[in-house]
Amino acid sequence: GAEGATVLAGVLPGSGVTTLDLGYNQIGDEGAIELAAALPDSGITELNLCLNQIRFAGASALSGALPPGLTTLGLGGNKIGDAGAIELAGGLRGSKITSLHLGGNDIGVEGARALAGVLSGSQITKLDLRDNQIGDEGASALAGGLRGSELTELGLWLNYIGDQGASALAGGLRGSGLTELVLGRNQIGAEGARALAGALPRGLTKLDLKYNQIGAEGAIALAGALRGSRITVLNLYWNKIGA
Repeated sequence: GAEGATVLAGVLPGSGVTTLDLGYNQIGDEGAIELAAALPDSGITELNLCLNQIRFAGASALSGALPPGLTTLGLGGNKIGDAGAIELAGGLRGSKITSLHLGGNDIGVEGARALAGVLSGSQITKLDLRDNQIGDEGASALAGGLRGSELTELGLWLNYIGDQGASALAGGLRGSGLTELVLGRNQIGAEGARALAGALPRGLTKLDLKYNQIGAEGAIALAGALRGSRITVLNLYWNKIGA
């Protein structure tokens, strides 16, 4: 809990610890705030705080205290919400973070918009936003952020994205450097699949659309896009393509 996090925070500065995994420890906002006070003077490059009951206050403290050499940050399953995502986005500007895990955080449109706004000015190559609620509007915002970003992996599993959001994403995919795109368990139909098929990035190697409703039409459109592509992993599980 928070007490243990406080003790750890006291010894981090000056230690040789570069990777700190505190996942699933219920440190809460109090523990996160104590850690945040010690992080700027630490040598940590990888930090995992997933599943720790961290909310806005903890996320806010962390956003202003990211270690200068931090490259990987895991905050999945903490329910930081839109407000927390907005605060965190502010801390990403100028950071060295390349991998950011924010799955299961109750992030909606506003949070997605804030994160999209800093993508092009960051070094982030992997962004995991699975199990949030960004919807079509959030997907559209992220599409705009793809242009000029360093992003190669984007995870949007279970985000209530439909055809409109998929079509908006397609607009951002053109010219992006994405190699992996995960859109499983959304509400994408044939229209969205057609839009994606017409805009697959040249370097894309993995496309995950399982648990959608692309149907036969969507599958046919994607099949046509495979010619000349670099895709090696295509997941269309449970999409009613035989219907």
